[in-house]
Amino acid sequence: MPELTSNKSVLDYYRELNEPSWLNQLHKMYINMARIGNFNNYIGMKWLSWWYKRNLIIFSNLTRLINSEEESILLIVGSSHSSIITKFLEESGTIRIVKPLSYLS
Repeated sequence: MPELTSNKSVLDYYRELNEPSWLNQLHKMYINMARIGNFNNYIGMKWLSWWYKRNLIIFSNLTRLINSEEESILLIVGSSHSSIITKFLEESGTIRIVKPLSYLS
């Protein structure tokens, strides 16, 4: 996990947290949680189902805030939510997404 150290600016830290390679790695970790458990006890899948539901609720609430095509909304979420919510938004076709790195550069 990227760390905020005394020799790193907060801006550099946010850049690291929003790097696609880091977000993909984090998302893979969450997806692989589905493998925890066994054929009679899908504990990882149960947790992941809850996690997906939580992200779908965020997606649903966010899209309900949209009043016009000219409106801008800033969504600040933890890194683990970023990939999946972005994917939901991309696949819904409801909004145009601007990646954070374009503002953090």
